Amino acid sequence: MLKINNTPSIRKLYLPISVILSLIGCAPSGNYKPISAQTITFDGNAAPDRDGVTIDDLLKIRDIDNIQISPDRQHIAFPVRQADVASNSYITEWFSLSTTGSQTPKYLGSAGTSQLASVRNLIPGVYQHSPAVWAPDSTMIAYYRVDSNRGQIWTSDITGGEPKQRTNSEFEIGSFTWARDGNGFYFNTQNSTKEEISNSIRAEGERGFRFDKRFSPGYDQSQPTFRLDLTLERFPTLDQRVHEATHYRYVELSSQNETEVDDDHLVRAALPSLDYDPDRLFSSINLSEAAQQRLNYQRFQGLRPKKFGPHLDSLVWADVASSEKAYAFPELKMYWSKDADGGERTACQHDDCVGEIAGFWGLDDGDSVVFQKVLGQNNSKTVFVLWNVKNNTTTELHSSHHLFRSCQNLGAGLICLMETPKNPARIVRLDGYTGSLSEVFDPNPEFKGLQKPKVERQEWSNRFGHRTFGHLVWPLNYKPGRRYPLVVVTYRSRGFLRGGVGDEYPIMPLASEDFMVLSFDHPDIGRYIYDSGEHTEYSMIHRKMRDDWFEYRSVLDLIDTKISSLIEGGYVDKNRIAVTGLSFGAAITHFALIHSIHDLKAASVSGAGYDPGAYIMGSDLYREQMRNNGTNYPFGPNPGTWEVVSSALNADAIDAAVLMQVADRELMNAMNFIVAMGENRKVNATYVFPNEYHNKIHPLHRRAAYERNLDWMKFWLMGKEDPILEKREQYQYWNSLREE
Repeated sequence: MLKINNTPSIRKLYLPISVILSLIGCAPSGNYKPISAQTITFDGNAAPDRDGVTIDDLLKIRDIDNIQISPDRQHIAFPVRQADVASNSYITEWFSLSTTGSQTPKYLGSAGTSQLASVRNLIPGVYQHSPAVWAPDSTMIAYYRVDSNRGQIWTSDITGGEPKQRTNSEFEIGSFTWARDGNGFYFNTQNSTKEEISNSIRAEGERGFRFDKRFSPGYDQSQPTFRLDLTLERFPTLDQRVHEATHYRYVELSSQNETEVDDDHLVRAALPSLDYDPDRLFSSINLSEAAQQRLNYQRFQGLRPKKFGPHLDSLVWADVASSEKAYAFPELKMYWSKDADGGERTACQHDDCVGEIAGFWGLDDGDSVVFQKVLGQNNSKTVFVLWNVKNNTTTELHSSHHLFRSCQNLGAGLICLMETPKNPARIVRLDGYTGSLSEVFDPNPEFKGLQKPKVERQEWSNRFGHRTFGHLVWPLNYKPGRRYPLVVVTYRSRGFLRGGVGDEYPIMPLASEDFMVLSFDHPDIGRYIYDSGEHTEYSMIHRKMRDDWFEYRSVLDLIDTKISSLIEGGYVDKNRIAVTGLSFGAAITHFALIHSIHDLKAASVSGAGYDPGAYIMGSDLYREQMRNNGTNYPFGPNPGTWEVVSSALNADAIDAAVLMQVADRELMNAMNFIVAMGENRKVNATYVFPNEYHNKIHPLHRRAAYERNLDWMKFWLMGKEDPILEKREQYQYWNSLREE
């Protein structure tokens, strides 16, 4: 989001995501490289010659992060990313589609080096390209592109021709937007050039970095975390603002001259092209403070007020439905005004218009608004509703448990990305009046031809009255009456069932190898606490969730309850059960190792659980969060209940064979557990992946994690070994662990 400056005025916080998009990368200087020819192809005739989904099938999937429709609504632009195992990297390229004609994607050019997102200056290991920024006349897209560690603004003409590099800035480019006349770009930068920043970091390192709040030793031991990328020239990131960007610059397309501009110039030249004037609009509709805070988060930017209608003379927005629920778990309500300034507001009077609103779009007729809600168990159900604002009537257009994202306004409906449990994202069109759903483009046509296992969505409750859902994935060649080994994959089960959170546990390949798989989605336990009336402040809710590890106990009880029902139903062998997970899923798996009512035979984790070592190795901010949750310094007078949650402190009670595949940056957090398992002569095999993040990014590492998880489960739950020569040493090692 483009920040005009750093003072907290409304204008400086809220601008429409449809126009201003964060396209940020960490880009040390380098030499320009010419673009390559199209590499990603979409072969709809590639019919598979076998049954079942394999690990290679998962690695070959072409991913679309987002779509963006042109201002004239005639074209869609989107980046496609595909793993290239041979080079251990990813290919990302830009394509466009006509919204009215041929559905053969048109190649627009390379997107350069795939970009990593960041969260609070940490890099979780998630590739994510920002949407294209369309020119006002819909003839070009602009995007941030990195080549040889050099990031600049590029454009591609949708009629063809070579992409063009439009900036040659010595500054780190932040957000940018087209000028109103389409003749150039405005973008923000840091105060210092890339070279000045690198020199500053290098100079501090030569004298030794002062150990302060910038360090998180459990993530990286050598230097301040928030400076990793600039210092080591690792992968560029999508959101790597090391410091606030306070410089604003303009580059002209024809000359590529770059000049610095002030705040007033930027407002005069850029803001008139926006959908609304934020200062005036938010004031005129009296948007609540709670709603304004909510809209300041990236996940809610699609909820910002929008003009619509044939003359853009109407306005639609969402506000909190009740001030009582404004800050903990707010429900939103839909509003409309026939005055584009929001002067006369009308609230939707139907229950359909209240709830977890995920997005809304005013259609071109000026009478209709389509909005998206999430509801049902764990907000896993998506409902699209048509609201006739003048008649104040609503009609449900579509309802399903499919995952819809990146929806764009087509004028008479929506274009969205949609995922289902058995299929990765494809582009679909939703008719805004009839609700009919049609496929626009599938980037993975050959995936449809693969024989996939039966997937059954199930809901159930635990002893606390908490309810959740999951997907039971049946063995591909299931035979009634036979009991199967079970692998539980945590902790989200939304959209395409690829490999759980972190994408390391290959769900469908496991099913192809005769495993039953439970893909589990844990509920928001805080919401249950809030609804019970026990606590209303989020800080107290969060403390209750950690009180005697109530959240962990509830989530594990949900998992245990479902496992018990599968055993009682005659589907699962009680002696062949495994649990897996990354992040919170790893924490729950560690908790299950010491508290599950079932005798777990195996487990696989991608890191440590909640452990005293995490307190020591974490950042100051992390320790503060732990203390706020009632978990204190483990060696102090009031340490809290570490003995309840720490698998390291309970290693003597663990009987499952535990595989750990950990990123090098997170190894230190896992050392307590690794050493404790060794000291207690328990079965633990740990593998460390170099130059990795919380989620593993390298294709070769992803393949290795997939394969080893599959091999581990077959070895411990089925007694099977892959006979290929390359894995002989692996099985010799695992057999030695068994013999101990």
